[in-house]
Amino acid sequence: VVGNSLGGRLALELAMHDPEAVAKLVLLCPSPAFRRFRQLVPLVKLLPVDVARLPTAPVPRPVVMAGVKAMFADPNRVPQSWFDAAVDEFEIAMSSGAHRRAALSALFNIYTEEAFGDTGFWGRLPNLRTPALFLWGSEDRLVPAGFARHVSEAMPTAESVVIPHCGHVPQLELPALTMQLVREFLNSERTPSAQASTEYDLALG
Repeated sequence: VVGNSLGGRLALELAMHDPEAVAKLVLLCPSPAFRRFRQLVPLVKLLPVDVARLPTAPVPRPVVMAGVKAMFADPNRVPQSWFDAAVDEFEIAMSSGAHRRAALSALFNIYTEEAFGDTGFWGRLPNLRTPALFLWGSEDRLVPAGFARHVSEAMPTAESVVIPHCGHVPQLELPALTMQLVREFLNSERTPSAQASTEYDLALG
């Protein structure tokens, strides 16, 4: 199972809930549980998620465009038409109250979920036995590559690669390198017990 961002988190949850259903995992900048700034969680839990159903003024297109481009270390690596299409899709999706509520609910749950303890994300992660490859962007502004260290501590048998000069969507920004790393992992014969307990940082050679 391959997933990027929140999709990567869903892939992780699937493997943790039903290990037999997943042979291998490829996680591209997956969304983990917040480890810091958790002092605001009790306050955030008081916010009504249903407020997202209320009509809102559209976000100015330049603001959305800046947000999309911020997911890339170098936006010039992809055609402008890709960004235009992404902004169009965002505007269409956010015009729906149901979609706004779903998006806000996802963000709400990621921040307010239990991070530690037996039921928390970081408490459950060490129990994952599915062979996994984590790819991180060294310049990811959404999911900092610093999470790679915490994942490696929780899952020493997983492979963790920090891709230099890359943002939050390596499959779009550096597709050839991303595909190379994914293919090498999927074609390997390693088992969870035999996987290398290493973390590669290509930015440092």
